[in-house]
Amino acid sequence: MAFGLGAIQGWLSEARTAFNAAADRLDELDAAIGDGDHGSNMARGLEAAATMDYATCNTPPAAIKQIGMTLLGTIGGAAGTLYGTFFLTLAAQWPSQLNTPRLAALFRAARDAVQSRGRAEVGDKTMVDPLDAAVKAMEAADPEAPLAESLESAVLAAREARDATRDMVAKRGRAALLGERTVGHIDPGAESMTMVLELCLRHLSDEG
Repeated sequence: MAFGLGAIQGWLSEARTAFNAAADRLDELDAAIGDGDHGSNMARGLEAAATMDYATCNTPPAAIKQIGMTLLGTIGGAAGTLYGTFFLTLAAQWPSQLNTPRLAALFRAARDAVQSRGRAEVGDKTMVDPLDAAVKAMEAADPEAPLAESLESAVLAAREARDATRDMVAKRGRAALLGERTVGHIDPGAESMTMVLELCLRHLSDEG
């Protein structure tokens, strides 16, 4: 399966709308265990990415790289670095054809890069938790199954992992300073990563 620039532009448009709508909710999640600006920062980053000129981007990796560089420069803080790393890794590892095993390898590379940059492990109550769950679901999927089926399983796994952060103690970032007081709150990075994955995987599925 090929994946065209039109799908990336569609993803950007939808992501811009989704994160603008979710900004206050994400800020509220972040206010409980962080600085309270994660939603505003994500909305600003996606707004900037959606309004960039992609005329010189002739391939999906080129467009994805530009998205990563834009998010790196506009979201700010740790989230900007991690989302920049996520998209830059996708761009660098993008295969010419997509199927379930190749997507699993692609997102595994992105997960590994985010983990390395953020020094986070699964269970640390971060964006790594839903990303890792999605990767493992894709790896466990039948390689011959329809792509849409595999990606649906990945999204469901990401949502479950996001929800599971509610019962975790934060071990990375500013939230780690609060220790046990972070229990009872969904991690805002896990929430935003789940949104990103939902949108990415839906557009990949639509292309297939």
